[in-house]
Formats: sequence, C-alpha cells, structure tokens
Amino acid sequence: MKKIISICLFFLILGITQIVYGAGNISLSSNKSSVKVGEEFNVSVSLSNATVASLTARITVDTSKVEYISGPSNTSFRNGRVIYTWTDPNGGDTPKIGGVLATFKFKAKAVGSSGFSINGDFYTPDETPVNPIFSGTTVTITEDVVPETPSTPEEPSTPSTPNTPSTPNNPGNSGTTTNPPQNNNSNTNTLSSNANLKSLKLDVQGITPSFQKDITQYNLIIGADISDIDVLAVVEDSKSSISITGNNGLQMGSNTIRIVVTAQNGNKKTYTISVTKTGEAEKTNSMLENLAIENVVLIPEFRADIFEYTADLASNQEVLNILAVPQRENAKIEIKGNENLKFGENTISIVVTAEDGITTTTYTIKAYRKTEEEEKENINNNSENTQNEEKGGDKKRSEIIANSIIAAVITVGVSIIIGMLIAKYRKSEH
Repeated sequence: MKKIISICLFFLILGITQIVYGAGNISLSSNKSSVKVGEEFNVSVSLSNATVASLTARITVDTSKVEYISGPSNTSFRNGRVIYTWTDPNGGDTPKIGGVLATFKFKAKAVGSSGFSINGDFYTPDETPVNPIFSGTTVTITEDVVPETPSTPEEPSTPSTPNTPSTPNNPGNSGTTTNPPQNNNSNTNTLSSNANLKSLKLDVQGITPSFQKDITQYNLIIGADISDIDVLAVVEDSKSSISITGNNGLQMGSNTIRIVVTAQNGNKKTYTISVTKTGEAEKTNSMLENLAIENVVLIPEFRADIFEYTADLASNQEVLNILAVPQRENAKIEIKGNENLKFGENTISIVVTAEDGITTTTYTIKAYRKTEEEEKENINNNSENTQNEEKGGDKKRSEIIANSIIAAVITVGVSIIIGMLIAKYRKSEH
C-alpha cells in the first residue's frame, strides 16, 4: 500500500502549481541627491517584490523648482504631473518582475528642496490589482556657484616687486601669474552643498514623526519636570557645521528647538522641533484618530503619524467632504483648501489644535483634480490595457483548457494504475 500512496502523492504534487504575486514596492530614486540650478538629473521608477503586466504611473512634480524634460514613449506631462503607461506587448507572458520600470529627465530651475511622489494603477498578468507601497524621493537644489572674477589688471602692473621670490628663481616666468585666483575659483566650485542631517536623537522619547533627513518639522511633548533636552545631531557631510538653539531652559507651554546645518558652500538647512511642556500631557494630544475623504482614496492609507498624503480627483470634484476625527474629543479641527478646487494640484490642510489651545499638528493632502482631457486619456489607456489583457486572457483560457485535458488524462491514468496495483496486491495476499 505504501507504493500506492507514493504514486498518488507524486501525481498530486505534479498537478498542482500556483504563482503568487506579492503586493510589492514602487519607489522613486534620483541619480543625483543634490543638483545646481540649470543642471539636469534623472528620476527613475523601480519595482520590487511584485510582478506587473500593465501599469499607469503618476508622478507629482514641484514645478516651481524643476522642469520636466523628457521620458519614454507613452509619457505625458500636464499640470505638474508625469503620467506614464505601459502594457506587456505579449499579453502578460513577459511581465516586469523587478528593477527600473522607467526613467524621466528633469532640469532644476530654483533653489530649494524638490519632492517627487508617485501613485498609480498596477496589475499582474492575471489582471489582479497590485496594491504596492509607494515611496517618493527628494532632490536638493542649490545655487550655481559663479566663479569669482580674476584679479583686475591693476595687480599685473607691478611685475617686478621684491615680494615675489618666484621671479628671480624662474626668470622665464617674469610678470604676475593668474594661477592663484584660478585655484581659488576651482576650490569654490567644488565646495559641498550638502546641508542634511544623517541622524537626530534626543535624550527624551516621543518625537514625531520618525527622523528622515528630508523632513524638517518635528513635534515633541514633555513633562513639567524637564527643563533641558540633550540633542545629538550628526551631519551627513563632515565638512558641514551645525548649531543648536532652544534646547535649554524650556518654559511651560510652547518652545522651539532649531538645528541649523551649514554646508561647506554656505547653503543652510533648518530642522525645527516644536516642544510643548505641560503638566497634563493628555491635553496636548493634537493627533487624528481617523482621516477620510468621501469617494476618494488617500495614498498612503491613513495612519496617525503620517502627515502627508496624495489623492486623485475626478474632473467634477470641486469640493471635498473630509472626515477628520481627533484622538481627543475636545481637540479642535480646522480644514483649509477643500473647496473651489482648481484643475491640477491643490493643497488641503487639516490643522488639529489640542485641548491646551497651544499644541497643533497639521496633516496635508496634495489633491490632484484631473481635467476632462486627462480623464479621456485615462479611459483610452485603460481600454488599450483591457484589449491587451483580453488577448492575454484568451491565451490563458486556452492554456486552462489544455491543462484541464491533461489533468483528466492523468486522473484516468492514475485510476487505472491504482486499480491494477490493488488487484495485484489482492492476488498476492491469496
């Protein structure tokens, strides 16, 4: 009987195959973390831990800081948003299983920190929606360093001064050389513009959100017994300097700690910690319990310690009904920017003021309202995706039928073999 069981298990394992497509990650990355005004750089969309056969990616761009230059085919740019679509030309047989999906070129046009965020629609070869974790990127833009003007002709007018010892030692170099100012200019051009912190730690717990070098605003609530806070801030570039103020002699109520990082070239970046000192910590709670928009999906999914979101709106959505529930019943909520929405990107702020009337937390939603033209384009893209998916679906249905026939043949064969083995086994018993 052991042989019979072994044969049955063999055919059972042979006939079962399942492919699992993970939720995965969609992330943005730049080939340069810091650029100068006028400099071009690339931003790439990458996929990991998922299989994708069709997609529509939407990248939100800060048009006040950067200019879109180019991208792959099937890319459009409108109202500060790059829209890229792709469908497996082989109906799902050659999907993307990781790596870079597309790369786009931008040009820096103004000093500051330019953020890039992404969302979109992604599907596996079997038409199952992928719900990935999206992550953006930030590029720091600094002023282009203008080379200093070489020394005026007045200096070369004294070529034979006794204070230039190189003249008697090198007769062939008589006259004043311009090498020194050129070297100085070269050094100026290579000065680092990195003003980021690498890490930020305090000797008290509770800072929100968790430290990230591109997040410059933080909140902290402390008890009445704390007067000083030790701040351990480590710079990303050893050539930059740092100054910390406001962390000693903390008063009851609102306090501000500032960490100013100065890059080698003079570029500055300020990290701010808003500290509330109170004897009733529960009354300083200015966090939300829930945040939702009627008929709109927030990206990412709401979490109390995530303060920035994006959302896609239909062309007819001029007003948003927002549900914002505070964690403390007596906290106050003020919503700004959710009415008279324009086409393109809108900024909506939800300001939560705690019971103490001092502590505040702001949640921000970047809501993109599509034009009718963009909606039509999305419909056309989805139609093309559907046609390609249907082609892939027809092929898959044929494969399913073929596999069903093979499975039936295997089943019949297994039944015959098992019957023969049982008959043989019974004969051997007699």
